[in-house]
Amino acid sequence: MKMKQKAVHLVKSFFENRKKAAITSIVILTVVLVVLQLATSSKQVPQVITTQVERGTIVSSISASGQVLSSNITNINSRASGIVKKMFVSDDDFVAVGQKVAELELDEDGKQVQATAYAAYLSAKSSLASAETNYHSLQSQRFAVNQKFINDAVARNLETTDPTYIQENADWLAAEAKFTNNSTDISRAKAALTASYLSYEQTRSIITSPIAGKINSITIAEGMVLSTSANTQRVASLITEGTPLATLTISEIDVPNVSVGQKVTMTIDSITDKTYTGKVTSIDRLGTTSNNVTAYPVIVKFDTASEAILPKMALSAKLVIEAKNDVLMVPLSAIQTANNRSVVILIKNGQQQSIVVETGITSDTQTEILSGLNEGDEILTTTVSQSSQNAGTSPFSSFGSGGFGGGTRIFTR
Repeated sequence: MKMKQKAVHLVKSFFENRKKAAITSIVILTVVLVVLQLATSSKQVPQVITTQVERGTIVSSISASGQVLSSNITNINSRASGIVKKMFVSDDDFVAVGQKVAELELDEDGKQVQATAYAAYLSAKSSLASAETNYHSLQSQRFAVNQKFINDAVARNLETTDPTYIQENADWLAAEAKFTNNSTDISRAKAALTASYLSYEQTRSIITSPIAGKINSITIAEGMVLSTSANTQRVASLITEGTPLATLTISEIDVPNVSVGQKVTMTIDSITDKTYTGKVTSIDRLGTTSNNVTAYPVIVKFDTASEAILPKMALSAKLVIEAKNDVLMVPLSAIQTANNRSVVILIKNGQQQSIVVETGITSDTQTEILSGLNEGDEILTTTVSQSSQNAGTSPFSSFGSGGFGGGTRIFTR
């Protein structure tokens, strides 16, 4: 009986060991296959992408961002409060300067605001009249002291250190200063009068158009209640003739290359598949600094108008520095700098040659070739490896920082 049990145990041990050996063999074989696959893939021959030297137009430009500054839209505003009694216009109507737009029936608050604005207007009007009256008095005083100084101290050839000379000269200079300051007072009074009148106009029950144009975007209707507000409220907009303006932000590196009259191409983020053109009209060379970065605002005037262009729309622009026609061009990826020289790899008779070239202006994607290549030459742009370890490399990856490695020769054509 014991012999039988030993025999059974030996048989079980044999089959269990065979099973473990088989599993171990499978695992080892799998690892070997994976290693072989990786080794094979890493040794695959890289593929190269080439292109031909072509002739065309290249444009060198500066990229910038900004927004629409104005789009020939003027607002019709009001500070009046009350009920809209009558509307005289509709969207797309053309109006003249001073033409009625709407009429309100003022409430008590509206009447109070209007009375206050009218009082401010009358006060400004009185201030201007006073300044103009003072102008004549000061002019008379200025003339009188000047004549006294000329006919007395100057006529008697008094020394400049003489007390009489000093006094009469000082009186004349003081009168001259007062007269000059009065001219400033008059200008200030006129500006205040204009401002107070415009403020009063915005409180009146009759709302009129400040300029000629086409009515757009009316915000009120008959029966609507307008409340009193310290700020003006927009009643409608006016579209006038002319072209929009945009403001761009230029870096301190690029601003030396910007000039008035320079051509600009613009795309507006919210208006797809449309490119606009314009010209630089002004450059703020004083600039503004934020977080130690200086930027320079540039104003651009569009060449054409469009109702789709609205104020504050974001845009991207390219300011054209230089444009050349009928020149040789290659992609930027084909150019590499080595030993302070521009080099491309020429494919000729299936062989690669490193050629020194002379470059000109550069666009976003192309570089002008002045010498070293001919139209139709095949050049290397990119080396792409099928290995998962090297998805893509530069055709110049073998060039070290100290020059060309691996025995590569430089050819000059």
